[in-house]
Amino acid sequence: MSLSSRAIDHPRIVLVATTLTLLLALYAALFTPVQRTPAITKAVVLAAIPYPDAQPNEAENEIARKVEEVLTELQSVDFIASTSMRGACVTQIIFLDGVDPDEARREVKDLIDRIRNELPLGREVQPIVTKIDFENMPLMLVTLTGSESMDERALKQIAEDVEEKIAAVEGIANTQLYGGKEREIHVNVNPDLMAEYGLTLSQLRQALVEFNAKIPAGALDTSRFDRTLRNEAKFRGLEDIRQAIVSSAGGRSIRVSDVADVLDSYRRVKSYSQIDGRNCATIIVNKESNINTLGAARAVNELVDDLRGEYPDISFATTRDASEEIWLMFRV
Repeated sequence: MSLSSRAIDHPRIVLVATTLTLLLALYAALFTPVQRTPAITKAVVLAAIPYPDAQPNEAENEIARKVEEVLTELQSVDFIASTSMRGACVTQIIFLDGVDPDEARREVKDLIDRIRNELPLGREVQPIVTKIDFENMPLMLVTLTGSESMDERALKQIAEDVEEKIAAVEGIANTQLYGGKEREIHVNVNPDLMAEYGLTLSQLRQALVEFNAKIPAGALDTSRFDRTLRNEAKFRGLEDIRQAIVSSAGGRSIRVSDVADVLDSYRRVKSYSQIDGRNCATIIVNKESNINTLGAARAVNELVDDLRGEYPDISFATTRDASEEIWLMFRV
């Protein structure tokens, strides 16, 4: 008896089998993780070497060629290529299958460190060697731009709050925040005045630490209870810092303001972020490796929509959204 004849004789079995097939297909469509790119097993390492103010041909001749020459000592390498540009040289090293990415990065770094003194770099310039982790490519970038009247410190504080909320979204592995300025109090010491009063930097530092801490001041004993007393000496403003006593030698109190200027300033900027020529704060969002890209991106986008109402003075934008690339591939 043919398969078609059996199907005609047992219609209920065919109906059940068809229904199960459709249900399995629906389950696969709904719950199979959707990724932007397939898993890549090859180790890829990038070596970026800054060469400030150098022209591309100078970076090529004085950096790229020397780096490529020493990298030929590597084993199990599939491909090496360098790109020279104004002020930098970037070398890409692709290893054969099966090479551990961390070990590959270490080998590249060791070789570049070996020729470090042969490269025309200042002491403050350090080569950057990093592995490319394809499994943890960013899910998206969330950019915050404040109104023209908004202080960059306020933007930084809001960005930190937003970053914390995004990091709490289910399926998000971690986030990194770039851009914005962080408040920092600067105490600019006058060396001549310090010498005049016979003070050292360690004395000044110790005074600031002690005045900006909750220091035990003793204990209060009664018949009913024991209570520890604390000196609430936290700085509440610039004037508190200026009035902090550094020394009381000779019956005279020498305060911070006697030997230094106290300024409300910014922490040294280590990263910049701009959009349309304006300073902004950018949050890089990374998802967990086995999480559905579309679902994770949808959750973050929904949160960003809610945050727009919570922070009306902030302009939010999402860029490099991996889910949009997936939908584009589906349409194609």
